[in-house]
Amino acid sequence: MSKKELSIKLVVCDSKNFLGTGITTQFEINEADKKAIFYNKKIGETIDGAQIGFPTYVFQIRGASDIAGFPHLKGIPGSRLKKILKKAPPGYRPRKYKIEKKVGGYKIVNLKGVYRKKTVRGEELSEQTRQVNVSIIEKKGKSVTEMDEKDIMNDKILKEISYKVGNIITKWGLEILSVKNNEELLPFQEKIKELGVDDSMLEELKRKIGAAIVKLDHESRRKVLKDAKKLSRNNPSNLGKIIAHITYSAYNALKNGEIKPEDFVGQLSQRILDAIRKWLNEEIKTPPKISLKISLS
Repeated sequence: MSKKELSIKLVVCDSKNFLGTGITTQFEINEADKKAIFYNKKIGETIDGAQIGFPTYVFQIRGASDIAGFPHLKGIPGSRLKKILKKAPPGYRPRKYKIEKKVGGYKIVNLKGVYRKKTVRGEELSEQTRQVNVSIIEKKGKSVTEMDEKDIMNDKILKEISYKVGNIITKWGLEILSVKNNEELLPFQEKIKELGVDDSMLEELKRKIGAAIVKLDHESRRKVLKDAKKLSRNNPSNLGKIIAHITYSAYNALKNGEIKPEDFVGQLSQRILDAIRKWLNEEIKTPPKISLKISLS
């Protein structure tokens, strides 16, 4: 395969101008006409998403690099490689080095603030560009709050963001909540799968919950993700305890035959979303007491 046949990796960041989750998603741009849209564009310029397969979106180019990893640098004209002196990213990340002393021991050499000669490309994208980093600055048409779950799943970007948001939320019940197995800790999802819930069902669970969270207003979404991202078994967040407790209760209901495997995703997603709404409305003052390392007979 020639260089011209290589795809462009598009890294899309959900910026503060959109949902504000900070989540990134990746897509491959293979079609020659779509790749050509990027050529001659500069760092900082905008792209109409409809031109590259993402209708209703407007992107801003935030960065790019070639197949060798050399970054395009804003402020340098053209697209060719050039050696410049740099002391900070992009294109150079100062490191610390441990150097052995002649008299024994080591000393640390910190290169922070020290200029080094680095190879970069100009700010103009070209056929040599292999990765483009963009942020979402606008979404036209129907707002996310007006979209239903089907609309969100049919949107390539929102579908991926929803899945990653759902993964953050459900991780408390599926992974942080663990089962003691001799000296080993197993993610709780392994016990759930023993009762007939397969991986595809858990994927659906993440998408359903994620789709509901992205539809929340900006402040509610920010609050939920901020608390849910505090992943710690030793110092779990209140929302994390709530989600873990609900997941454990749903597992027991599944084990006792109160929930069928085919109904598990619908039941658990609804219980978690109801609890999140109550938590946001401060109706849940005290989180349930639960050990995130449990023993099951």
